[in-house]
Amino acid sequence: WDAFLTFAAVRRPTLIEHLSKCAVRGLDADAVALTAPRGFRFDYLSRKDHLHEIDALAAEFFGRPVRLQITAGDPAAAVGNVEAPRPSTADLTSVAMENPAVQAAVSILGGEVAEVRERRPRRREAE
Repeated sequence: WDAFLTFAAVRRPTLIEHLSKCAVRGLDADAVALTAPRGFRFDYLSRKDHLHEIDALAAEFFGRPVRLQITAGDPAAAVGNVEAPRPSTADLTSVAMENPAVQAAVSILGGEVAEVRERRPRRREAE
């Protein structure tokens, strides 16, 4: 799961900001069960367009369709709760360099990637 968050952080940092606040209740070859904090985070993640994006990212990362189940609750009380670490700069750079769009930009422009940073959400949410 942590590797998936690192992978997806480059593609959809805002989405991952919300996913990283969830607790993994279960993880197997076909499904990921998450507990999201009640309120804004659960509402955000349970939107159909966001669920579709997460499913697409998971299918790309895991190489097969993976069903995502999100329930509202207290992530601290969820079974198997492990807080997802924030990806390191080296992890972000590695994932970014694997992205075909980044590779094409480097090739076409003849440059190099100097720094990759995690994009922070634009507005702050009181937790």
